[in-house]
Amino acid sequence: MFRLDHIQLAIPAGAKDACHAFRAGILNLDEIEKPEMLRPRGGAWFMGDGVALHLGVEAPFSPAPFPCRRPGRQPH
Repeated sequence: MFRLDHIQLAIPAGAKDACHAFRAGILNLDEIEKPEMLRPRGGAWFMGDGVALHLGVEAPFSPAPFPCRRPGRQPH
């Protein structure tokens, strides 16, 4: 068994405001500050009640979720 650390979703360039309104407004997730070295890439990180969601700008855009395992524990 393993735990997910976060879900990474790709968003198209220029879509951050619309995605922010949905993630923060509808899903009630709080935006958290990205590490400084990742900020130039764009996107946003959100957190709420044990859930972490990372939005990354992708051009050209190709939607696909990417689950990220928490380091340290391997699946059995």
